[in-house]
Amino acid sequence: MEQTVEFHVMSRRFSIQVVPEKKGFDSFGVLSTIPARIISFEDGRYTTDDPAIIEAIRKSSSYKTKKIIEITEADRDAFRPKPERQTIRGPISTASIQAEAGVKPDEKTAGLRVTTSCKVCGKEFKDDLGGKRVRLHEISHRRGKPQGASVEEK
Repeated sequence: MEQTVEFHVMSRRFSIQVVPEKKGFDSFGVLSTIPARIISFEDGRYTTDDPAIIEAIRKSSSYKTKKIIEITEADRDAFRPKPERQTIRGPISTASIQAEAGVKPDEKTAGLRVTTSCKVCGKEFKDDLGGKRVRLHEISHRRGKPQGASVEEK
């Protein structure tokens, strides 16, 4: 029974030499070279069912130092896409939150509507929650005057 094994590395481009290059003389006395066998990992993955290659990868120093990781069936489960979750609740909006809390929109803002007026010119601002608009307006009156302590000119 041949087992298909998948190996992973963190690098996108990685290669390992599994069979070294051999030199020797043939039967005629001529020096010949048997080339090395190099395996290239594509996008950090290599899959094989050859038992000689699997054993060579497992004996390599890269495998022993955990640079190459063997992926088991349990690890494959971790990479499988999860089933889509069902939404328990619809989209959240201000109206849906107010409805769940039992607050009517008019009741929520009825006590917060405030009319403020500028201390310099008396301009009125309606619905000025926190007085931000009136403060910005009052700053515009300061443009021609020096900041800090008042200085009298003689």
